[in-house]
Amino acid sequence: MYGDQPLSFTLIAAVATPQYRIVLGSGAGYGGQGVAPNQTLVGIAQNAPLANEHLTVAQIGKSRCFVNSAVSAYGKITSGASGGAIPPVSGDTVVGFALEAGAPGDLIPVMLQQPYVV
Repeated sequence: MYGDQPLSFTLIAAVATPQYRIVLGSGAGYGGQGVAPNQTLVGIAQNAPLANEHLTVAQIGKSRCFVNSAVSAYGKITSGASGGAIPPVSGDTVVGFALEAGAPGDLIPVMLQQPYVV
């Protein structure tokens, strides 16, 4: 298949993940809100499920993302403490880059790519 293909996870028990937050993979078929930049990050939540509900994750292509800490246009992004975008440092997992600058609390467009460690 070509084009954007969302991943399908079951949300980790007892954890809520707001829409447009960065998601970590956790075991076979499970995911939840990213809380650190060095986790196994897999994409951005496209819905806001409750615990044990279906979580749809954009893994590549364009998405919106909540901003935790100021990011610059075309700067790389990783996950902050509440799953929002922050700039990465050495050893962090990058999930994509911002398509425009953003301040804390903003929703900005981002381009997702295959995660890698800087």
